[in-house]
Amino acid sequence: MKRTMKPAIILLCVCMLLCGCGEDNILSRTNVYGIFALEYEYFNSEDTCQFELKNGEVLHFAVETKDGSVEIKVVDLDNNEIFYEDILVSKTFDVAPEKEGRYIVILTGHKAEGRIDISVDSAQAK
Repeated sequence: MKRTMKPAIILLCVCMLLCGCGEDNILSRTNVYGIFALEYEYFNSEDTCQFELKNGEVLHFAVETKDGSVEIKVVDLDNNEIFYEDILVSKTFDVAPEKEGRYIVILTGHKAEGRIDISVDSAQAK
């Protein structure tokens, strides 16, 4: 009986090691007023951040995608969707809500590698 337990224990240990490889590997995360930055080697989960926008301000996104994809969704406090895109390539863009207020950015990584920088910018500067 002991002889059959040893291979089972080894198999269990190997499975545990393989499963542990699927966890996110976030290199850095910054979230200060008006700025959010997330750099990751492996991002396969969800992260959120909030921004307070005044009239004439936009959310500026700079997304660097090396592998996988990242869904970006912007909603207001009533959960009304303002913007949605599943990003597969590196790109920069602005999201300009129609009114001032608080907005939530929901980031969902799909086996992604790269970086996301979000900042509050003036629309007039564009």
